[in-house]
Amino acid sequence: PKSLQLQHHKRVFHNVAGPNRELGLPVVDLSQEDNLKRLSSLGIYSFIPLANREQANGCFGIPVISVHNMQNGLTS
Repeated sequence: PKSLQLQHHKRVFHNVAGPNRELGLPVVDLSQEDNLKRLSSLGIYSFIPLANREQANGCFGIPVISVHNMQNGLTS
């Protein structure tokens, strides 16, 4: 559905009002060294592995940000 139709559906059938705020999780190909370098420069060294994603010639995961780094302002 188009965005306006989806908003209408949420408002009418699910009582959701206000802006449509969607959340997303970044999925990173950990087999690409450039991706690992970028993430490590942000202080991200941990990942949650995703099963059944390896058949696409990659090793995928969700980056995990350290609370310690967030409190110290080391990640953006």
